[in-house]
Amino acid sequence: MKYRVKQEHYPVLKVDLSDAIQKGMGEAYTPNVHKAWDNAIDLITGIMQESYIHKSVANNES
Repeated sequence: MKYRVKQEHYPVLKVDLSDAIQKGMGEAYTPNVHKAWDNAIDLITGIMQESYIHKSVANNES
């Protein structure tokens, strides 16, 4: 399945996802919670970007 996600989409994804989590958590969204979610989002989007890069390289080698 292809989602047609490009490298430039990941920073936007991070901001939008962080905003959605903050809105959903309301007052429970403390600076420590923000830091934890920021780290989690960085990890997840990092994995997604690595996959994107590897697939792009593999497609170019085919």
